[in-house]
Amino acid sequence: MPINHLGQPIGELIADFTVGELPNIQTLEGQYCRLERLCVSRHFSDIYDFFGPNSPESQWTYLSIDAQPNEQAARQLLQQWESLSDPYYLAIIDKASKKVVGTFSLMRIDTKNRTIEMGLGDLFRKP
Repeated sequence: MPINHLGQPIGELIADFTVGELPNIQTLEGQYCRLERLCVSRHFSDIYDFFGPNSPESQWTYLSIDAQPNEQAARQLLQQWESLSDPYYLAIIDKASKKVVGTFSLMRIDTKNRTIEMGLGDLFRKP
């Protein structure tokens, strides 16, 4: 293993390294759920139940956003999320009910170092 000038192991160099790409996920299938790129026209009605004014106040305690006061505000927020590439928002769809049960984002995407962080996410209803 290579050692740097401070005597620390630094790992092997990666031959033919290339910079990573931004996520381009349309659908990921799992056993119990499916992840889909957030699409307001497909996902809004399910998500609004949990982002709108009738959502439980307790679900917002640890999140950086609050419940949206009305349908227009919620739609605008989700349209903004849909347009972003970092963070990159996904809907979590329960395969049994075919309903959106949550959302999450991939964020702080660093293509040079090929790293990505799982960001804002919430499971709104139990599948």
